[in-house]
Amino acid sequence: MSFKNLLESILEAGRIISETPGNRYIAVLTHYDADGLSAGGALLRLLEKLGKKYVIRSVTELNDNNIKKFFMIKAHLHIIADLGSGELEKISQYKSSYNVNKVLIIDHHKISGDLRDLILVNPELYGIDGGSADCTAVLSSYIGYKLLKDPYFTEIGIIGATGDMQIYEPMDLTLNILEEAISKGVAKHIRDFIFFQNRSLPIFKAITWTYVPYIPNFSGRDDIGLMLVKKAGIDINKGSGAYTTVDDLSNYEKNRLLEEILHYILGLGVDDLKPRDLMSDIIIFTKEEHPLLKYSQDFSSLVSTAGRLGKDFLGILITSGLRDSLINELEVLYEERRKLLSKYMSYVEENRKIIDNIVIVDLRNMEVPARFGGTISTLLSRSLIYSDKVILVLLRNEDAIKISSRAPKKLVDEGLDLSLVMRDVAKKYGGHGGGHNVAAGASILREDGSLVNFLVDLIKSYLKR
Repeated sequence: MSFKNLLESILEAGRIISETPGNRYIAVLTHYDADGLSAGGALLRLLEKLGKKYVIRSVTELNDNNIKKFFMIKAHLHIIADLGSGELEKISQYKSSYNVNKVLIIDHHKISGDLRDLILVNPELYGIDGGSADCTAVLSSYIGYKLLKDPYFTEIGIIGATGDMQIYEPMDLTLNILEEAISKGVAKHIRDFIFFQNRSLPIFKAITWTYVPYIPNFSGRDDIGLMLVKKAGIDINKGSGAYTTVDDLSNYEKNRLLEEILHYILGLGVDDLKPRDLMSDIIIFTKEEHPLLKYSQDFSSLVSTAGRLGKDFLGILITSGLRDSLINELEVLYEERRKLLSKYMSYVEENRKIIDNIVIVDLRNMEVPARFGGTISTLLSRSLIYSDKVILVLLRNEDAIKISSRAPKKLVDEGLDLSLVMRDVAKKYGGHGGGHNVAAGASILREDGSLVNFLVDLIKSYLKR
């Protein structure tokens, strides 16, 4: 089992898609996060260029109702992207019940169940950790790239990999697609301080719009940004009246601003601060003209914004290559997300508690949409303060409870597997759960007051094995 086998499965998936009769539909169901929507964009671009008939939908989870609705679509081929690996038996049962012709699953999550009559493209089949490399956008983009030799597909893969935090230490196919993008002149790579990665935003926003790593009382705080820029002696506005951005700064100004930022962060009591914690890989898309699309972090954030705010179709369309007025709509959403995320992270600081090495953020009684659960848990896991701890975020989603979890690699190496923890929780309380060993989620249907204690005890039990 090897990387070569994964490539062969990708080529086979491309063959299945390309050989679908032109008069028959291909139905696609994808996830609503940056990876899933980017995968949807890659598949849309591929199907459009191949002249296929298609329907594309996105969902927040693969529950029974969503599977049923999807299989009610009359199509020659049903594709499930960034979902499905943990629900193989259920998918197979519904495939039979609804007399579905063929199901292709493109995913990178942990696998549970027997493939039976399903076709699966997943790095986990070949001994590759899907939590670390080869997210669904990379897999879907590679299918399109191999079939059509269109270099824009490499950009789509990078957008999704950025959203899934896999582009910063790229491996396997993720590294391959990044190298292809660079060699084809689609992208270039630099390293800089995290405060300077949002290069298109006004400088006072850019330096604090830094959620990776998340820094409490700094990240998302425009007022702090304004204060630091002024203390560094930098004008907020350029001579033309436009806001000053990172690209407008001289090296001297960047160094002065960095001094003020570091002085402020150290004053927050952040211990053991290392320069490498404050450096980031920045991928620049050389063919893009709009400032918010030129940097993979910004582009990925735009796509994530579309999904978190219920405008999934915008994320799929923009990653597929469409532009025009879509960017204006996304800019409005992007600013709205900035304000909402700042507010939600303030709720996090007010409602978090730490039990041993577990951070519990219970937001079930707060007005925080369940779609933001994964964003919050990811940001906390990348924090300078909580990065060595397990993160549990609980939110209410109508009649269900959504749990999003993250774990540091050190604890995973000691035996913790969050995908199994989430499945165990779903078995006890009803619902479904799964994901990766380092990142997983669950949607449960009932709760008797013991949920938090059960989660804590379950995690501790895995660490004792």
